[in-house]
Amino acid sequence: VKAAREAGLKSDFYTYYGGGLGTPAALGASAEGKVKQITEWHMNIPNTPILPFAQEFKKRTKIDLYYGRVNVQMRMFSAALNSAGSDDPAKVATALEGMFLSTEIGDVEMRKDDHQLLQNLYISTFTKVDGKNPKFDLEGTGFAFKTDVELPRKDTALPTTCKMKRPA
Repeated sequence: VKAAREAGLKSDFYTYYGGGLGTPAALGASAEGKVKQITEWHMNIPNTPILPFAQEFKKRTKIDLYYGRVNVQMRMFSAALNSAGSDDPAKVATALEGMFLSTEIGDVEMRKDDHQLLQNLYISTFTKVDGKNPKFDLEGTGFAFKTDVELPRKDTALPTTCKMKRPA
Protein backbone atom coordinates (compact mmCIF):
# COMPACT_ATOMS: atom_id res chain seq x y z
CA VAL A 1 0.00 0.00 0.00
CA LYS A 2 2.82 2.39 0.86
CA ALA A 3 4.71 1.55 -2.33
CA ALA A 4 1.53 1.92 -4.38
CA ARG A 5 0.95 5.37 -2.93
CA GLU A 6 4.57 6.40 -3.56
CA ALA A 7 4.28 5.18 -7.16
CA GLY A 8 1.09 7.19 -7.66
CA LEU A 9 -1.20 4.17 -8.03
CA LYS A 10 -4.73 5.35 -7.36
CA SER A 11 -6.24 1.98 -6.54
CA ASP A 12 -8.30 0.69 -3.65
CA PHE A 13 -7.16 -2.42 -1.79
CA TYR A 14 -9.82 -4.87 -0.66
CA THR A 15 -8.70 -7.06 2.24
CA TYR A 16 -9.85 -9.53 4.84
CA TYR A 17 -7.21 -8.51 7.35
CA GLY A 18 -6.61 -4.79 6.80
CA GLY A 19 -7.40 -4.21 10.46
CA GLY A 20 -5.48 -7.25 11.74
CA LEU A 21 -3.17 -6.66 14.65
CA GLY A 22 -0.16 -4.59 13.59
CA THR A 23 -1.55 -3.77 10.16
CA PRO A 24 -3.07 -0.32 10.89
CA ALA A 25 0.21 0.87 12.45
CA ALA A 26 2.21 -0.49 9.51
CA LEU A 27 -0.06 1.13 6.94
CA GLY A 28 -0.63 4.49 8.60
CA ALA A 29 -1.70 7.45 6.48
CA SER A 30 -0.78 5.67 3.24
CA ALA A 31 -3.93 3.55 3.64
CA GLU A 32 -6.34 6.43 4.24
CA GLY A 33 -9.36 6.02 1.99
CA LYS A 34 -7.59 3.25 0.04
CA VAL A 35 -7.76 0.16 2.24
CA LYS A 36 -11.12 -1.53 2.62
CA GLN A 37 -11.86 -4.63 4.62
CA ILE A 38 -14.66 -7.12 5.04
CA THR A 39 -15.10 -8.30 8.62
CA GLU A 40 -17.70 -9.65 10.99
CA TRP A 41 -17.11 -6.73 13.38
CA HIS A 42 -14.98 -3.66 13.99
CA MET A 43 -14.70 -1.09 16.81
CA ASN A 44 -16.73 1.63 15.11
CA ILE A 45 -20.00 -0.18 14.47
CA PRO A 46 -22.57 1.94 16.35
CA ASN A 47 -24.38 0.43 19.35
CA THR A 48 -22.63 -2.93 19.20
CA PRO A 49 -23.07 -4.87 22.46
CA ILE A 50 -19.42 -5.97 22.52
CA LEU A 51 -18.08 -2.39 22.61
CA PRO A 52 -17.75 -2.14 26.44
CA PHE A 53 -15.82 -5.43 26.49
CA ALA A 54 -13.61 -4.26 23.59
CA GLN A 55 -12.85 -0.99 25.36
CA GLU A 56 -11.97 -2.76 28.62
CA PHE A 57 -9.87 -5.31 26.70
CA LYS A 58 -7.89 -2.50 25.07
CA LYS A 59 -7.48 -0.70 28.39
CA ARG A 60 -6.13 -3.85 30.10
CA THR A 61 -3.99 -5.26 27.29
CA LYS A 62 -3.14 -2.20 25.14
CA ILE A 63 -4.32 -4.32 22.18
CA ASP A 64 -7.31 -3.62 19.97
CA LEU A 65 -9.95 -6.34 19.95
CA TYR A 66 -10.11 -7.41 16.32
CA TYR A 67 -10.88 -11.11 16.03
CA GLY A 68 -14.50 -11.28 17.22
CA ARG A 69 -14.78 -14.53 15.31
CA VAL A 70 -12.52 -16.29 17.81
CA ASN A 71 -15.04 -15.68 20.60
CA VAL A 72 -17.84 -16.94 18.32
CA GLN A 73 -15.84 -20.05 17.41
CA MET A 74 -15.14 -20.96 21.02
CA ARG A 75 -18.73 -20.36 22.09
CA MET A 76 -20.09 -22.51 19.26
CA PHE A 77 -17.54 -25.24 19.97
CA SER A 78 -18.48 -25.23 23.66
CA ALA A 79 -22.20 -25.37 22.81
CA ALA A 80 -21.57 -28.24 20.38
CA LEU A 81 -19.58 -30.17 23.01
CA ASN A 82 -22.42 -29.73 25.49
CA SER A 83 -25.09 -30.64 22.94
CA ALA A 84 -23.18 -33.73 21.79
CA GLY A 85 -22.44 -34.78 25.35
CA SER A 86 -19.08 -35.88 24.00
CA ASP A 87 -15.82 -34.66 22.52
CA ASP A 88 -16.04 -37.20 19.67
CA PRO A 89 -15.33 -35.16 16.50
CA ALA A 90 -18.17 -36.68 14.47
CA LYS A 91 -20.70 -36.02 17.25
CA VAL A 92 -19.45 -32.46 17.75
CA ALA A 93 -19.58 -31.78 13.99
CA THR A 94 -23.15 -33.08 13.87
CA ALA A 95 -24.10 -30.90 16.84
CA LEU A 96 -22.74 -27.84 14.98
CA GLU A 97 -25.00 -28.48 11.98
CA GLY A 98 -27.75 -25.87 11.88
CA MET A 99 -26.61 -24.34 15.18
CA PHE A 100 -27.84 -20.81 15.85
CA LEU A 101 -26.18 -18.58 18.42
CA SER A 102 -26.83 -15.00 19.51
CA THR A 103 -23.51 -13.27 20.21
CA GLU A 104 -22.26 -9.79 21.09
CA ILE A 105 -21.31 -9.25 17.44
CA GLY A 106 -24.65 -10.48 16.11
CA ASP A 107 -26.54 -13.67 15.43
CA VAL A 108 -24.63 -16.49 13.73
CA GLU A 109 -25.75 -19.72 12.14
CA MET A 110 -23.80 -22.78 11.05
CA ARG A 111 -25.29 -23.90 7.73
CA LYS A 112 -25.95 -27.65 7.86
CA ASP A 113 -25.12 -28.36 4.21
CA ASP A 114 -21.50 -27.20 4.26
CA HIS A 115 -20.70 -25.96 7.79
CA GLN A 116 -20.33 -22.36 6.59
CA LEU A 117 -20.86 -19.78 9.30
CA LEU A 118 -23.46 -17.23 8.30
CA GLN A 119 -23.21 -13.87 10.05
CA ASN A 120 -23.46 -10.15 9.46
CA LEU A 121 -20.52 -8.78 7.50
CA TYR A 122 -19.25 -5.22 7.22
CA ILE A 123 -17.33 -3.55 4.43
CA SER A 124 -15.41 -0.61 5.83
CA THR A 125 -12.77 1.92 4.78
CA PHE A 126 -9.63 2.99 6.66
CA THR A 127 -10.11 6.67 7.47
CA LYS A 128 -9.06 9.42 9.84
CA VAL A 129 -10.79 9.34 13.23
CA ASP A 130 -13.12 12.31 13.64
CA GLY A 131 -14.36 11.58 17.18
CA LYS A 132 -17.85 10.71 15.95
CA ASN A 133 -17.70 8.09 13.21
CA PRO A 134 -15.17 6.70 13.38
CA LYS A 135 -14.70 7.44 17.03
CA PHE A 136 -12.17 4.83 18.20
CA ASP A 137 -8.73 4.75 16.61
CA LEU A 138 -6.64 1.67 15.97
CA GLU A 139 -3.22 1.17 17.50
CA GLY A 140 -2.78 4.86 18.31
CA THR A 141 -2.65 5.75 14.62
CA GLY A 142 -5.46 8.30 14.53
CA PHE A 143 -7.10 6.09 11.90
CA ALA A 144 -9.85 3.48 12.05
CA PHE A 145 -12.35 1.67 9.89
CA LYS A 146 -15.69 3.27 9.10
CA THR A 147 -18.56 1.11 7.84
CA ASP A 148 -19.51 1.57 4.20
CA VAL A 149 -21.97 -1.32 3.95
CA GLU A 150 -23.56 -3.75 6.39
CA LEU A 151 -24.51 -7.10 4.89
CA PRO A 152 -27.16 -8.84 7.02
CA ARG A 153 -26.59 -12.51 7.82
CA LYS A 154 -29.44 -13.63 5.55
CA ASP A 155 -27.80 -11.89 2.58
CA THR A 156 -24.49 -13.69 3.08
CA ALA A 157 -26.06 -17.12 2.52
CA LEU A 158 -25.03 -17.86 -1.05
CA PRO A 159 -26.19 -21.11 -2.68
CA THR A 160 -24.00 -24.14 -2.17
CA THR A 161 -23.49 -27.30 -4.18
CA CYS A 162 -21.56 -28.97 -1.37
CA LYS A 163 -22.24 -32.68 -0.98
CA MET A 164 -20.27 -33.17 2.19
CA LYS A 165 -19.63 -36.79 3.13
CA ARG A 166 -20.27 -37.38 6.79
CA PRO A 167 -18.58 -40.11 8.82
CA ALA A 168 -20.60 -43.27 9.30
